[in-house]
Amino acid sequence: MAESGVRWGWAASACQVKVTTMRALFVLFLLSACTQANHLGNPLTLPVRGLTTAVENSAYAARRARVKDVLGRIGPTGLPAQQAQLWAVAPVPLSNQNKVLQEIAALERTEAWAENATVIVMVHLP
Repeated sequence: MAESGVRWGWAASACQVKVTTMRALFVLFLLSACTQANHLGNPLTLPVRGLTTAVENSAYAARRARVKDVLGRIGPTGLPAQQAQLWAVAPVPLSNQNKVLQEIAALERTEAWAENATVIVMVHLP
């Protein structure tokens, strides 16, 4: 009689492991089924996407700060040599550089000039 209890105990624990494994596999299949059809994407990639977004945002903020610094130094009527510094920091395509300069020249000379000019330059970056 004790033998059958051991046998059944082993079978019950094996069955429990099987059910737990099946539940885990079911959850993994559900998570992996989430594709780009929804706005969140695959939940398994959220930590990686969070880190890459943080790196991209910090790189953008650093470039934006450099552009604003250069624009603050050269002012609204920068000489061609000073404009070259701007294009070195913000590689605006050659076809858009005149348009950017015209938009910057059209800005009002206020306290927010450097901020507004920075936005204009950053919008035209590839």
